[in-house]
Formats: sequence, C-alpha cells, structure tokens
Amino acid sequence: MGATCFNNFCEVMDLSGMNPRSFLQLVKSIYKSTDDILKYAFSNAAERVRSEHKKLNPLEEDGGSPLDIEVSYDGSWLTRGHTSNVGIGFIRADWS
Repeated sequence: MGATCFNNFCEVMDLSGMNPRSFLQLVKSIYKSTDDILKYAFSNAAERVRSEHKKLNPLEEDGGSPLDIEVSYDGSWLTRGHTSNVGIGFIRADWS
C-alpha cells in the first residue's frame, strides 16, 4: 500500500485524504520509531539470555563463556487476509 491506496480508501470512506509527501514523512517517522523499539527489544532479549546463561552455567576462569549472543525472532505473517499467531525465537551463541 502507499499514499494512493490510502487516499483511495479515504475517498471510499468519505474522508479527506493526505498529500503524498506528508504521507511519506509520516511513514518514515513511524518506521524510525518502530526500528528504535525493535533494536531496544532485541538488545534487551540478548542481555536477558546472557544473564540466564550465567545463572545456569557460571563463567569459567578459562574463558568458556559465550562471546556473542544473537537473538532473532520471526513473528506473524500477513498472507491473503490471514494472520498467523505463531512466533519463533532463535538464540545463537559464539563460544570462545
């Protein structure tokens, strides 16, 4: 979808539309906000995984702790009007 689809929808609903340039600025603003939130959430998830790992496996003196922990999520996909409620999380650790 884009500004044209949004304006077509507004026309059908008897609402005033939006200038395409204004629409694009709004979309960019929303994208930046959600991108910042995602970065915070992924960073927080990685830190929580690291702290849980430390509780279960106390760090060894020989450097046997993970150097990097990556956390990745795949959320619901919108396909032909259907929303999946399935989410998958994956955790990968690079060991020294």
